[in-house]
Amino acid sequence: MKTKIVILLILLFSTRVIAAEKFEEGDKRFALLFAIIQPGTLNLIWGYFPINVQFDIAIDQRSHLNINVDANIDLQSPSSVYQDNEFSLGLSYRFMLWAISKWPGVTSLNGFYIAPTVAFNTYTSYDTWEDKTTTDRNFSFGMEIGQQWTFPEGFLIGCRLGIAYPSRVSDYEAGYLIPGQPDLFGITGGLDIGYAF
Repeated sequence: MKTKIVILLILLFSTRVIAAEKFEEGDKRFALLFAIIQPGTLNLIWGYFPINVQFDIAIDQRSHLNINVDANIDLQSPSSVYQDNEFSLGLSYRFMLWAISKWPGVTSLNGFYIAPTVAFNTYTSYDTWEDKTTTDRNFSFGMEIGQQWTFPEGFLIGCRLGIAYPSRVSDYEAGYLIPGQPDLFGITGGLDIGYAF
């Protein structure tokens, strides 16, 4: 069974390579993006600062890799009883199903895509009263759909929506990290702006 799966993966990869659309001279192959709105944006109300930075690497004219870094930084006073921080490093493979428009120099960084995602997540809670730090980690997997508009000048805007499982590795209860519920799905997505080059 394992041999059949390996052979199938090799055939799929080979087909993908053969079908790859090569770059043209002057095509934009990289992009740096920032999420200006995302699910964690509401955390600002409770004193947390959400950060999302992404880097796109075009593989060919129909697909690109997206590397993203997420953080939720506790901005509350150091005298607060609990200080909680979250960090995530993710990777997704975005395959463009179609492009709304095709400008010279714009490749897979422009169009509607579907993307499987994987992320490594770390959650840290510090109890200032007991001087105790608790850390928990996990991997999450998901799927996103999205649209990117990349203009010839390089300006880029995008929107995405998806789900991830599990949504978080832990839950907070009275400031303490407790084991996360494995059946929880989380919403992912955001509104991004950036620059392609």
